[in-house]
Amino acid sequence: MFFKSWLGSKWAERTRVLVAGGLTLLTLMLVGACTVTTTGGGTLMVNWTIVSTTDPNQCATYGAETISINVTDASGVTTPTRTSCAEFTTAIDGLSAGSYSMTAQLLDASGTPVSTPIGPLLETITDGNTTTQAVDFPADSFGGVIGGGDVLTVDWTVAGGSTPSDCDAAGATSIDIALFDATGAQIGADATPLCTEFQAMITGLDPGAYTLAATLVDEQGNPVTTTVTATVNVTDAGAEQAVDFPVDSFVTPTSGSGV
Repeated sequence: MFFKSWLGSKWAERTRVLVAGGLTLLTLMLVGACTVTTTGGGTLMVNWTIVSTTDPNQCATYGAETISINVTDASGVTTPTRTSCAEFTTAIDGLSAGSYSMTAQLLDASGTPVSTPIGPLLETITDGNTTTQAVDFPADSFGGVIGGGDVLTVDWTVAGGSTPSDCDAAGATSIDIALFDATGAQIGADATPLCTEFQAMITGLDPGAYTLAATLVDEQGNPVTTTVTATVNVTDAGAEQAVDFPVDSFVTPTSGSGV
């Protein structure tokens, strides 16, 4: 009787060991079978210089605290990035494969542009790879900041207000500002500061009469207001133009749009 009991217990113990080992092996096989590997998209590496140098003192000379980089995909969705001017390089990771446009602009400590925008530059992103883009801000891109041109300062309000909630009420992420000379030709590229900055500078202008056109846009770059225009006279002392987007300028979905 004792022998049978002992034999039975040993057999049961060995069986438990074999079963436990088999379950562990099965678990490892299942975990390995369920592992998913993703590429994580591609990377855009942006390197910039100021007057062809990477001297941090140049940032201070031109009053640049940060660089604003906007990367826009083919559908119009923009990925904004800001980093210190003195870094002179930044990596934008996780971009889906495809074609993009990129603009770069230097800003002061308050977020106001101190250079004209560079771009749009065309970029091609592929999964698992790094695309490198070099950008230089020459002396004449700073215009009125360090001589060589006049400055137009644009201040805007939304329904008379200048708080983030006013931008939210209009559904606005940025403001699109375009400037045209007396012949109707556009001067430079559109400036697209954040709505919540409520001020932007257009630099390097010659004295004369200009037409300013401003529109509030959403995160995808779609207009959320009608365009407001103003005639501006720029002199050697520069100029300042106030723009307001009243409530009746807000774009509302049309009936039956499904929005």
